[in-house]
Amino acid sequence: MTMTSEPVARLGSAALDALTARTTADSDLVAWASEHLSALEQVVYPAARRLLPDRAPLHAQQVRTHDLEHALRRLHQRVSGDGAAMHLPVARLRDDVREQLSAHDAGERQLEEQLRAALTPEAWDELAARYRQAADAAPTRPHPHAPQSGWTGRLAQGLLAHVDRVMDGLDARAVHEPPH
Repeated sequence: MTMTSEPVARLGSAALDALTARTTADSDLVAWASEHLSALEQVVYPAARRLLPDRAPLHAQQVRTHDLEHALRRLHQRVSGDGAAMHLPVARLRDDVREQLSAHDAGERQLEEQLRAALTPEAWDELAARYRQAADAAPTRPHPHAPQSGWTGRLAQGLLAHVDRVMDGLDARAVHEPPH
C-alpha cells in the first residue's frame, strides 16, 4: 500500500489550528504535540541526520522542538493544577504554545521537503509508517529534560510513555485521537 502523499508530520498544523480555534482541550493538545515531538525525535530526526548533507536546518528544528516542549510543559503544569505554575496566566501560556507551534510547523515543513527529495517513495512510506508507530507508543506529556535521542532517548521515551499512560489513567485524563 503506497501512501506517498501522506506527510510524516502534520500534527503541528492541526494542533495549531485547534489551539487558535479553541476547539480542543489543552490536555489533548499537550498529548498530541508530545506524542508528535517524541516521534520526530525517535524517527524523523535520525533519518534527517543520516540523509541530509546540511545539518543546520535540522539543528534549528531540534532547537524549536526543545523550545516547544518547554512551552507545552508549562501549559501542562498550569492546566493540571501544579502549584509551581499557578501564577502563570493560561492565556499567555496558550499564546506561547501557539507561537512555538507556528515556528515549529514552518521548520517541519522545510525538513519534510528536504527528506522527500532525498528519499524514494517506498522509503518515504517506510518512514511515515515508523513515525506513526513511534507516535502511537510515545509519551503523552512533555518531558523536555529527558534524553531525546540515541539509545538513552529510546529507553527514556519508552519508560516515560508507560508512566504517562499510568498517570493518564490515575488522573482520569481522556486523551482523544489527534485531528487528521
